[in-house]
Amino acid sequence: MKTGLIILGHGSRIQEAAETLADITATVKKMVPYEEVEYAFFQFSKPDLSEATNKLIRSGINRIFIIPALFASGKHLTVDIPQIIDKLKVKNPGVKMYIGEPLGADLRIVEILLDRIRELETSI
Repeated sequence: MKTGLIILGHGSRIQEAAETLADITATVKKMVPYEEVEYAFFQFSKPDLSEATNKLIRSGINRIFIIPALFASGKHLTVDIPQIIDKLKVKNPGVKMYIGEPLGADLRIVEILLDRIRELETSI
């Protein structure tokens, strides 16, 4: 099986937010063994999840891991995104799609927040 990965962000009308996810995805791409790595957004930004999935499928990917770059399992992760994935599965029955867990309250995120607090304290 050829495996692809999609890093899924919420999306924003502000271009910088899209660029940040693109940068994160480029770094992840260098660190994982998957054939293709893309990013997508749930709303406001492009590419959306369907576009990124279709791009992977066109390149021969038949197993797709979707990792949400979101903190918690809100309505988007429990209702909206699974509905999109279900529709994609119906249109692409030969492609397996799996969605991972959100980032959550991971200690590594707390450590980054503490770094930002220290940066702010030293900048004033």
